[in-house]
Amino acid sequence: MEGDYLNSPLFTDKEKAVIRWAEAFTRNTARHDDAAFQELKRHFSEREIMELSLASGLFNLYNRLQESFHTDLDEPEHVHKVGVPRITKRRLLDYIRRALADEEAPQPEQRQA
Repeated sequence: MEGDYLNSPLFTDKEKAVIRWAEAFTRNTARHDDAAFQELKRHFSEREIMELSLASGLFNLYNRLQESFHTDLDEPEHVHKVGVPRITKRRLLDYIRRALADEEAPQPEQRQA
């Protein structure tokens, strides 16, 4: 992640904990980053940590598959080829904010065949 998000006034401590965990998870350093895990535990339950970890893993999987297939997810003509919902920055940020606020997350939209 570019920039110094840990010292940025743009994020709450809770948001910084999520970003730090996602970064450690993505870089495969989470196992040895006890400080990141302890900070996450200050803000989230075990279930929420599992959900955040699964979300990070899912996005890592999508990214690695798309890189392998030389597919840019921002190009709408490719989305139907991989069978995943179109994920925009706005939708992702909205979802994360709702999750951090402990609100009901929206159900995935039904795809039309």
